[in-house]
Amino acid sequence: MAISNFEQIETLFAAKQVDVLYVKFLAKQQDNEKNQIVLGEGDQKTGVLNLFPAKLRPGTPSTSTQKKWSEDGRLKTVGDLDLRWFDENGNTFAAPNAKIIEYFQYSKTGEPRLSGFLKNCVKAPDALRRKLQHNYGQRILVLGFNHTGTTYGLVVTEKTDPLVNQFPDLPQHNSIPLLHTHVIGNALDTKPSIALFDELKAYSGIWHPSKTLKIRDAQPTPFKGNQGAGFTLEALLNIPRNCSKKPDKYGHEIKSFKKGGKITLMTPTPDLGFQGDLSFREFMKKYSWGGKKNDRQVFTGTYRFRKPNASRGYYLDIEGFCDKTGTFSNNESLLTTTLLDRDGQNIVAGWSYKKLLKSWGRKHAAACYVEYERRPSKNKLLHDYDYLYTGRIFHCETTTIHHYLNSIAQDHVFYEPAHEIKHNGKAKVRPQWRIYAGKTKLPKILEGLYASVKSISLLEDVTLEKL
Repeated sequence: MAISNFEQIETLFAAKQVDVLYVKFLAKQQDNEKNQIVLGEGDQKTGVLNLFPAKLRPGTPSTSTQKKWSEDGRLKTVGDLDLRWFDENGNTFAAPNAKIIEYFQYSKTGEPRLSGFLKNCVKAPDALRRKLQHNYGQRILVLGFNHTGTTYGLVVTEKTDPLVNQFPDLPQHNSIPLLHTHVIGNALDTKPSIALFDELKAYSGIWHPSKTLKIRDAQPTPFKGNQGAGFTLEALLNIPRNCSKKPDKYGHEIKSFKKGGKITLMTPTPDLGFQGDLSFREFMKKYSWGGKKNDRQVFTGTYRFRKPNASRGYYLDIEGFCDKTGTFSNNESLLTTTLLDRDGQNIVAGWSYKKLLKSWGRKHAAACYVEYERRPSKNKLLHDYDYLYTGRIFHCETTTIHHYLNSIAQDHVFYEPAHEIKHNGKAKVRPQWRIYAGKTKLPKILEGLYASVKSISLLEDVTLEKL
């Protein structure tokens, strides 16, 4: 099946519930002899590892010593992909060894390369094989992922697909210039961020009763509870109730916040210390205390970097952090984040570098923080609150685990668990990492977490397409 028009590509990917396409025009000669494809280059903070729904992990130690940024022994960062290739008939074939590897020795911020995408794939694109690529002329790589975390790939070539000679001019990705983007169903010049802004703007300045969406494209149902602001916003954007670790909409993580409140960034369970070693109930038996409500045991509180908690004396620390220089060890395997007891002798809970890398990197290549207000609902039977999204948002792009760790060390990110076990045995595990959403503090906090932060008023800015 030759691809003769762009709509054919849209149809293929849309059938797999993909919203956004990422396109790269490939060099006439494969990027390197290992059949790898460079997805970002130079000293730009690209964030490719966070863009795609990859399972991040520390890779093998580098043996490079001759490049400008070489550090012998430093661990590469690897993102394992669930990648499927389309063939000429629209069938898909798994590429079980596909991954993105970030080689830090080539630039200050690393060079991400798509790798392993041919190995053990029953029907991988021949046009990507270094020994055969000269037969195909111009080649174009198209990638896209859906809300389940599956990435799909297609290669169109000058030899097989008439579209290549009239391929549309798509906008560059905001922070990854090597990639061009397209939101399926939108005009060809629409960036993913603009598509999201347009949808958010349509729902801003209007009161919405609290609701939740359980299945995409279904009818939302009334909701009561503390998560009403986030659930209502997701329902308006046709995002099912969010238990997924993948980006929410058009490659963006979407979070709602109330001015002066708190924002939960992520909730990774500890994998070190007492909580990492014990079952949750064993941990609570050792460390919990009676809650204000007499029907439960709790483990709560606000815990900050090297500032003892007022009631328990517990505090956060990061092994591998140097006080004098304010920098972290280049040996990432040494970077562990811990909640220590009053004497600093016992690790109450801890998170390995691998654990936080995996959790933070999954959703935050781009994020949109959306301000809301609330009022009591008049229909108390179905709703507890109505929500109004003010149109004030923060659009954030490009982050790394080092942004996150540094924000902990700067006392911008804190740990605020809300664990409990009721006397009837019902347990809630809530290992919450949070930030404050104060009017003056939030921009500074976000600037520490992301390389690019823009404050936007959707109801006032009339030039959104230029952002």
